[in-house]
Amino acid sequence: MAGQVNNSINNRQSANGETEIDLLQIVRVIWKNLWIIILGGIAGGIIALAVTLFLIEPTYRSSFTAYVNNRTSTNQSTEMISSGDTSAAQQLTHTYAAIMTSRPIVEEAIEAAGLDYRYGSVQNAISTSITSSTALITVNVTLASPNDALALAQALAEVSPDYMENIVEGSSMKVVSYPVLASSQFAPNPKRNTAMGVLIGLVILIAFVVIRSLIDTRVKSEKELEEEFGIRVIG
Repeated sequence: MAGQVNNSINNRQSANGETEIDLLQIVRVIWKNLWIIILGGIAGGIIALAVTLFLIEPTYRSSFTAYVNNRTSTNQSTEMISSGDTSAAQQLTHTYAAIMTSRPIVEEAIEAAGLDYRYGSVQNAISTSITSSTALITVNVTLASPNDALALAQALAEVSPDYMENIVEGSSMKVVSYPVLASSQFAPNPKRNTAMGVLIGLVILIAFVVIRSLIDTRVKSEKELEEEFGIRVIG
């Protein structure tokens, strides 16, 4: 009997010595341990939600959008704007985005807003994004205090036009939409983090039960012996 089992095991190996994996068997293992997998997903979701609510400080975001022009504010109304001007303005948005987060303009905005921050503590809180195929630039301020985020964003919107016109000669910017007070936190997102926790928990438990099944080569029942190796048990 032992010789037959060994031969059957050997027959399940490929020519290069790698053991074949039965996908149907994996599905059976997952189904058999489904309740454990579900509990793992629930546990992962609970842990992720707890970390989100109690260990991660919430942040709030205020933003404003500005239009960049490759002409100064004094002459742009007296001349027609060509497609070349629009293309040049689109290129300028990248320059404006880089300057917008630089130390001088940020420190000027902090002083104008009357906030007790240093540049190093807010440099990563200010980000920019450029709307594709346009000359629009959006400036985001994300801080732990919604009021401070609004105040700094408003100050940046106020000092930026004059500052940019002095730095980048022959260009200008106009604020299209001004920042408003955030009505809800920007990050973290409890629903998204909980869903990610559930997914991670499910993946970990599925991997655990499948790997445990693959490395366990023991025959646990007569039925399994017949199904796996085609050996009929007589007695």
